[in-house]
Amino acid sequence: MAAHGKPLKIGNVTPVSSGLDLEPFNPKDRAAVEKDLHLIEAALGADKVIVTLDDALQRALGGTPKRDRLRDRIIWYNPVNDKDSPL
Repeated sequence: MAAHGKPLKIGNVTPVSSGLDLEPFNPKDRAAVEKDLHLIEAALGADKVIVTLDDALQRALGGTPKRDRLRDRIIWYNPVNDKDSPL
């Protein structure tokens, strides 16, 4: 647990550390993954939950078996679309 007012440090976040190969992604999906890579790393390192209003990352991680496996390891929650379902 971090001290009051101090951020948690999880180290450098890179596609390599998450096991993602960005080469097969199209430019739009690659941008979504690069933008929110920190969410993937934090989710995998903690409770495996991502709460976000932006569904682009979840869509980008679909399409191939390897990316589907990574996407399916995470619980995705959009507070606008999923407001009636418990987290």
